[in-house]
Amino acid sequence: MVEVFKTNITKNKNAKRLLARLIEVFPACKMTFDLEDCDRIFRIESIVNTIDIELVKTFFEQNGFVCEVLNDD
Repeated sequence: MVEVFKTNITKNKNAKRLLARLIEVFPACKMTFDLEDCDRIFRIESIVNTIDIELVKTFFEQNGFVCEVLNDD
């Protein structure tokens, strides 16, 4: 399962800091940021579990950022 989020993260250092923390919450997932994209993409992929979208959103909010699911349409 893959989920793609639009974020408000603009700095690489913030993305790296969040990734280090996200690994603790989602240890079985592969995660990347694409800050070059106009939507400053956060992508999370899991082959083991479904991804709790609300948990991802809450995590970002608790760390001072926002994210929203980027729809395919």
